Amino acid sequence: MLVAGDGRNDVGMFEWAVRIGGRAAAMGQAPDEVKAVAGELTGDMIEGGLAPVLDSVAVASGV
Repeated sequence: MLVAGDGRNDVGMFEWAVRIGGRAAAMGQAPDEVKAVAGELTGDMIEGGLAPVLDSVAVASGV
């Protein structure tokens, strides 16, 4: 399970994903309290955003 977001409304989703052993990625532009709940942090949209996280999923799955 991989979830990603950048808003306070994503906190519950992040907590759920981490609790079940998934990945929770906060976007670089997210507020600090959102970043604190996420399991990992991406760059902001200018820095490629979610692309590195998605690349890691593709590599892990052998794509």
